[in-house]
Amino acid sequence: MTSELLLVAKTSSAHGLYGKIRIVLFTEDLGLFKKGRKVLISREGKNEKSFEIVSASPYKRKFAILTLSGIDDRNQAEEISGYDMFVDKAYLPPLESEDTFYWKDLIGISVYDEEGTFLGILESIIETGSNDVYVVKKDEEEILIPALASVVKAVDVSKRSMHVSIPEGLL
Repeated sequence: MTSELLLVAKTSSAHGLYGKIRIVLFTEDLGLFKKGRKVLISREGKNEKSFEIVSASPYKRKFAILTLSGIDDRNQAEEISGYDMFVDKAYLPPLESEDTFYWKDLIGISVYDEEGTFLGILESIIETGSNDVYVVKKDEEEILIPALASVVKAVDVSKRSMHVSIPEGLL
């Protein structure tokens, strides 16, 4: 894999006796783990290993079970527990519309209010039942901004900026 890699899961533990591995998903799209695709695993940016996916199936909420080529028994599966798992960005499905974004494109973006005042950097996104919440930090200050069309007025991924209309009482 030579293009951009995206962190999509973390290996958790062996599952059964025949080399299956349980992974914690950082994505809702199990389709990223199609048979024949390559995944790269590494621990803290070291010990990189590449595997081909043999099979993938959902397992409880936020987990999946993978069979990887070359991992044939429980001991081999346990050896790769705790690794970050990456896939090629090319595997991502196309976005549904112009006003939807991949989280990875939003993390690190500069956030401004309607007057152009810098509010901080979007550092993480909290997934809630109704809408996501953007965690914006400036120095030690943290602002939680709901990811709603009524709040997020403009996003320019190429310029790495977002403009928001802060609801009254939020700050």
